Amino acid sequence: MALEDRPTNAMRWGEADIEAKFAPASARMELLNARAEEQRKRGNYEYGQQKRGMLGDQLFFGAIGAAGEFAFGDLNALLSFGVGSAAGFAYLFLLQRTVDAVGDEEAGLRKGPAPIIAVILLMGMIAKNHLAVFPALFGFGTYKISTIAQALVPTSPSDKRKVGR
Repeated sequence: MALEDRPTNAMRWGEADIEAKFAPASARMELLNARAEEQRKRGNYEYGQQKRGMLGDQLFFGAIGAAGEFAFGDLNALLSFGVGSAAGFAYLFLLQRTVDAVGDEEAGLRKGPAPIIAVILLMGMIAKNHLAVFPALFGFGTYKISTIAQALVPTSPSDKRKVGR
């Protein structure tokens, strides 16, 4: 390869890369701030999608478990599983709100009750209505299955994993 055939640095770098490297400091900061804002918006959008997907997965796994309970159990076990699954959904929703409030000074009272409230209410419903404990706990556990299932879902188009939706 002749010396004149080799690509120069200007040919290898894009115009934006050259401008970012050699621009004045104020222009460079504006460019970096614009890129950071774009990444933050994209990250918030992907996070919102993942939250909605997790809640949808929880409903799906709860419905699958309820169908199995209906096929192989009695009505008390089905009701117990349904109550547990609803408590798991409430727990997951409250947990997401708590995570959203992390680092937000203004979120004090807005973040709502602690997620443990869903567990306390579940135990109270089991005791008061004489529901079956194990089906209710299995129903509550569907929230954990949905969180694990999110590990298999790519979070963005640039994610190279081939599993998931």
